[in-house]
Amino acid sequence: MCRLAARYTLHGVEEVKRDVERITKLDPAEMSKPPTVENEVALSKKIANAVFHTCYMGSDNSSAATNHRSKALAEDIGAYHLTIRIDDVASAVVASFTEVTGNTPVFMNGNGSSSATDKAQDLALQNVQARSRMVLAYFYAQLLPWQRKRSGFLLVLGSGNVDEALRGYLTKYDCSSADLNPIGAISKVDLKRMLYWAANHYGYKTLLEIVSAPPTAELRPMEKSENGEHSQTDEADMGMTYDELGVFGVLRKIHRCGPVSMMKALVRQWHHLSPASIAEKVKRFFVYYGINRHKSCTLTPAYHAEQYSPDDNSAQHRASSNDSRDAYERFDLRQFLYNVKWDWQFAKVDEIAAGTKQECPPDGGCKRGKGADELTREFEDELEPPSKKQPPPRRCVTTRPGLPAACQGAGGCAPALPRLSPTFPAKSSASPGTRPPAGLARCRSRHAASAATPR
Repeated sequence: MCRLAARYTLHGVEEVKRDVERITKLDPAEMSKPPTVENEVALSKKIANAVFHTCYMGSDNSSAATNHRSKALAEDIGAYHLTIRIDDVASAVVASFTEVTGNTPVFMNGNGSSSATDKAQDLALQNVQARSRMVLAYFYAQLLPWQRKRSGFLLVLGSGNVDEALRGYLTKYDCSSADLNPIGAISKVDLKRMLYWAANHYGYKTLLEIVSAPPTAELRPMEKSENGEHSQTDEADMGMTYDELGVFGVLRKIHRCGPVSMMKALVRQWHHLSPASIAEKVKRFFVYYGINRHKSCTLTPAYHAEQYSPDDNSAQHRASSNDSRDAYERFDLRQFLYNVKWDWQFAKVDEIAAGTKQECPPDGGCKRGKGADELTREFEDELEPPSKKQPPPRRCVTTRPGLPAACQGAGGCAPALPRLSPTFPAKSSASPGTRPPAGLARCRSRHAASAATPR
């Protein structure tokens, strides 16, 4: 955004130039230089330094590699950057607990045990670090303008993505809680693609290092590592990859699948895994989905770039004459309390796994599993025979606003246009009486029953 503002400013767009001068208080001479690439980069860094503040909130559990990347990226962008230690804040909270109760919690890998009580201690020590970051973020947001001799205060930006929210892999009221979250409804896979694009398009080479680094929360004591990266990784903690989470999100939100319907869909698609492994991943996802669903009630407002966002506190219904499902598919309005044992569903999942044989191509080896992009394009084809497919709906051109749609001549009507997003298939605008594809009907009927029946 700063690069665009700098570009239009140097090209003499007066409206942008006035806004940049008003917000940044920069010298007008800086904004009147020739519109070269070098001047654009220099001006964009000055704009970023005025409006964008970044903080690396590290602790004794953080790695030097992550700290280095944060500083390098801030320099690439030109942001006003600070390095903050959260150990004193987190330690003060722990000391308060010890003073009141006489007990001191410890990390699991600090005492070598893994009982339920030890896991509770470990999780509490991770959460107090995460929540201290939110408190410090708001504290600095209020005082940094004063420290820089400016007025007002700053908006806090969140840093959680849609896959973490779907899985519940975040601490309630940690750095995912903010005033706005620019990436709150973007998948991890798309975020990586965006970082690759920005690295190549704008020359922010530090982004390539960030993309190649394993995602980590860095909340546990770090074990020895040859490459300097933290030993705690997100995907190991979650028990699933971000690619798999994207697939789960598409099936759960868009196709309204529960454990059984999701299992039936994935055994047709994930030929690289055994049915037993798929069943384990499906059950793991739904256990944590049910446990952490309440976190979706407090998600920070975000730009909705995915159709499977679990956000349920932005219930904006949007009327559409071409697609009535837009009114409720954009946000997730499911209940937030579940029976997380899923007894009947998990028993059926195990039954399907036991009765399904893994199918591998005859030329040797099982191919990789299909991701969210491929799965959404092929899901309906897998579940519905070609003979039962409905013909594509027709799109009619309206002569004037307010008049009923009418076909004008031979070219007035055309097959319905696909959605612009490459990730999701075109939705059907068929009449309310038209039956949905067979597989999707099973998912949706189960969802409708769960929504209508108190549990």
